[in-house]
Amino acid sequence: PVEPLSTTLDESSNLLRQRKDRVYRFVKACKDNRIVREEDLFTISELFKDDTNSFVKVLKTIEAVVDTIEGRGLLDMSRMTEKPSARFAEAQMGPPQDNRERLIKEFVDTERKYVHDLEQLQAYMDELIRKNIISSDSIRYIFANLNSMVDFQRRFLIGVEANASQPPDEQHFGAVFVNMREGFMVYEPYCANYTRAAKLCVAEKESLKALSHMIEPHYELPSMLIKPVQRICRYPLMMDELTKYYDKS
Repeated sequence: PVEPLSTTLDESSNLLRQRKDRVYRFVKACKDNRIVREEDLFTISELFKDDTNSFVKVLKTIEAVVDTIEGRGLLDMSRMTEKPSARFAEAQMGPPQDNRERLIKEFVDTERKYVHDLEQLQAYMDELIRKNIISSDSIRYIFANLNSMVDFQRRFLIGVEANASQPPDEQHFGAVFVNMREGFMVYEPYCANYTRAAKLCVAEKESLKALSHMIEPHYELPSMLIKPVQRICRYPLMMDELTKYYDKS
């Protein structure tokens, strides 16, 4: 906003309403100054949602604002002792020392790649919707509950990474699966719909060529759509392998 937002809240008034008012003014300023595309801006309700898709949208807006501030020379980089990416790199797993560590590294790396692929597919779906390339019915039948799946897999990845960073005797990968077992239900409608989605991709091939620069519709899109079906079948095999290196209890 033209006038800086006060970070001090009036304790005698409705705090939630005050917070929402400041968020609204921040988002409006981003829109008015064209810092972020209107369709990419988060809404007040998205900020308060328990959903990683909304959270990622918020992060992208903040990233755009920070980039704009830095581009105008208004960010004092000298006050940063190290970039956040440097601290993230330190938290990564080192080279595997034995078969157990190699298996865990494979699990973490493939899980990260899988989430990245889902996010790429989600971005493709969002662009199809934004440009109105195919009907809303076709979108629903091709991608089913993709947004829910992306949200779940991000949360699952956090659990996997958190366990992988612990010493072997404190790693509990089985607990991650058990605690999130209900979340895996997102795969049921997606897998049940896959055959229909594959056929519809063929039918909509000509229209989908409009976004070939993102995902090629003839070969690449079908291979992307089947990845969740393949991944859910891979988890039991991965757990069987992991149990070989841990106490059965």
